[in-house]
Amino acid sequence: MFSLDLLTLVFSIALASTVSSLVMIVLWRVNRTMPGIWLWTLSVLISALAFFCSVLGNVAPDSATFVTVVSNTLSTSSVMIALEGCLRFRGYNSDRRWKLMFILVPVFVLISALNLDDLRMRLMLIDSFSIAGFLAMAIIMVWKTESATERNVYALSSFFAVLPAVALIIRWFSVYAQDSASNLAELANGNLIFVAGLAYIMGWTFSLTVACYYKSQKTIFLMSREDSLTALPNRRSIDEVLGRTILEAERYGRPFGVVIMDLNDFKRVNDTLGHMIGDAVLVQVAERLRSFVRGADFVGRLGGDEFLLIVHDINSPEIASRAVDRLINSISGHASIENHTIPVTPSAGIAVWPEDGCNSHDLKKVADRRMYLNKQAQSLKAPVLLP
Repeated sequence: MFSLDLLTLVFSIALASTVSSLVMIVLWRVNRTMPGIWLWTLSVLISALAFFCSVLGNVAPDSATFVTVVSNTLSTSSVMIALEGCLRFRGYNSDRRWKLMFILVPVFVLISALNLDDLRMRLMLIDSFSIAGFLAMAIIMVWKTESATERNVYALSSFFAVLPAVALIIRWFSVYAQDSASNLAELANGNLIFVAGLAYIMGWTFSLTVACYYKSQKTIFLMSREDSLTALPNRRSIDEVLGRTILEAERYGRPFGVVIMDLNDFKRVNDTLGHMIGDAVLVQVAERLRSFVRGADFVGRLGGDEFLLIVHDINSPEIASRAVDRLINSISGHASIENHTIPVTPSAGIAVWPEDGCNSHDLKKVADRRMYLNKQAQSLKAPVLLP
C-alpha cells in the first residue's frame, strides 16, 4: 500500500490531472481551428487515464499484469501524441508521420508485455521513447521562432517538457543501479517521477494556454493588418510601414521611392466575367508583385486594384523611371483563370523622397498623379515622362 507521503502525491496528481483535462477540453473548444490543440487535449486525457490505471494496479494487485501493460502503453502514447501536437502547432504537418503512431502503439504493448516481470528492462525501454518525445517537444516549440517574443512564450512549454524528461533520465539511472526493485516505490528516487509528473501536468497545461492565447492574438493582429484576399499588407499596415520608412530615411538620409500601381480596364473584367474572376486576377497580380520586390522592399494593397510599393535606393529620376518600367514589364502579361485568358496591363507612378515630398500624404499624392499620367500615356501609346 502507499505510504502517507506517496498517497498525498497520488491524490495531488489525480486532482491536477482532472483539472488539467477539464482546462484542455475548454481550451480545445475555444481554439478548435488551431492546429495541434485537439492532439494536446487527447494527450492530456490519455495521460490522466494512464495515471489512474497505474493507481488501479496498486490498489487491485490481481489486475496488475493487464493494468501495467495498459498504463505503460497509454503514458508513452500520450507523449507521442503531444509531440505530434507540437509539430502541427508549429506548422510541421505530415499525414505520413501521423500513421507512425499506429506502428508505435503495438511496440509499446509488446515491450510492456514481454518485460512484465523485469521492471528494470521495461522502464529503461519505455522511458527511452518518453525521454526522446519530451526532448523533441521542447526543441520543436522553440525551433525557428519568428521573434524573440514568440520564442520566450513558447520556451515556457519547452521548460515544462524538459522537466519530465530529466526526471525519467534520473529514474533511468536509478533503475539501472537498483536492479532488484520490483516496483516504483522501492526505487531510491521513486517519488521523483510523481513530483515531476505533478509539475508537468500543471505547468504544461498553463504553458499551452499561454501559447494558444499568444498565437490567437498574433492571428488577430495579422488579420487587422493583412488584406484578406491577397494576403498582402492592407492600407493600415501600409501607412505604418511608410511612416517608419520616412523616419529611417530622415535619420540615415537614404532616398526611396513610393510606387502606386493599378490595373488598366480592371472594371471591365469584373463587369463581364464576374467578381470571382476579378478576385483571382488580383491574387495572381499579388503573386507577381511578391516576386518583383526585393528583400528590403515592400508591397501592399491599398484597395480594389490599387497597390503600393516602397522601393529603396531610388536616388535619381532615371533610376525611378527604370524601376517603374521594370515593374510594368514584370506584372504585364496574361492571367489564365477558368479557361479565360485575361490580359493584365498595369499603370504605375513613382514619387521619390525627399524631392517629391517629405511625408506620406505628399508622396502618395505625387505617385498617384504620375500613375494617371502613365495610364494616359499608355492609352495614347506615347512615351512616359516624369513631370
